[in-house]
Amino acid sequence: MYQKGPGIDHAPYLVQVYNTSDTITATGVVLAGRLATTVKKQFILAIPHGKDKVDCLALDWWRA
Repeated sequence: MYQKGPGIDHAPYLVQVYNTSDTITATGVVLAGRLATTVKKQFILAIPHGKDKVDCLALDWWRA
């Protein structure tokens, strides 16, 4: 979703899509989260279930 439109501003999200049969590793989540943070985007995991349903998990990266 763009505020003003593609080419004018950047998308605020980095979305990684997984199939239900894919393995989601902690390392993969950390790498994607670090990339999203570097480019100032929110990281979202998306897992489609059939044609009409997608489970999404939005993750924020923060320092302890």
